[in-house]
Amino acid sequence: MSISTTIRIAGPFAGNDIQTVFAFAFKVFTTADVLVARDIAGVETELVLGTDYTVSLNADQDAAPGGSITLTAPLATGHTLALTSDVEPLQSVTVANGGGFFPAVFNGVFDKLTILIQQLTERASRAFTVPLTYAGSVTLPVTPSGVLQWASDGLSLTAVTLPDLSLILALPAQAGHANHALYSNGVTADWRAPLISDVTGLSSSLNYLNARIGSVPTLEQVRAAAQAAALAEIASFRNVATCAAVVF
Repeated sequence: MSISTTIRIAGPFAGNDIQTVFAFAFKVFTTADVLVARDIAGVETELVLGTDYTVSLNADQDAAPGGSITLTAPLATGHTLALTSDVEPLQSVTVANGGGFFPAVFNGVFDKLTILIQQLTERASRAFTVPLTYAGSVTLPVTPSGVLQWASDGLSLTAVTLPDLSLILALPAQAGHANHALYSNGVTADWRAPLISDVTGLSSSLNYLNARIGSVPTLEQVRAAAQAAALAEIASFRNVATCAAVVF
């Protein structure tokens, strides 16, 4: 029987801490042809047949293609499962001169070719593509420790290092804000006024250290006191919604 559907995936299924059996309706030849992938917090992993799951195939893959897989443990809430096929792209049928003609053998060959095409089509449907009318060449720029960002024209990708990201350009100017704290009220970001800017503030920090350690503080201890005072000042500033950074 011919393959009459282009479906080559089952799912995605959402976990509920109960379900272990998941059905699929695409033709395969052996249990090893079924690929099972699980997503946990955006990280996808291919499960292992015989360890993570078993496969039960319908007896007649032509009349009733597909079957089901059974997980060794229920799919947890928040996890996602999807099934597809992973038929190897190999040709094992040899036709000899003068040999018999067996329709089932040839139908199996044609079905396998169709399945291989469907596997490629399914994977391509999840790939990065460009419009059919696009006449340029497509390459992915590479910058060590960089990230990809859309160019200003929105038609190409550029590789930039973190200091060059447009996000940094959107932050308030840093010049003249030494010893300030960057804060956000949930709408805009700005610099908090100097936290320790006079002798009184510095003396207070030194006195605190003297009281705690009973000795003259070192430079590193002074810096630690400044950081503690900065955090305390931010905590007391009631309009602060989120502290983005503290600069010293």
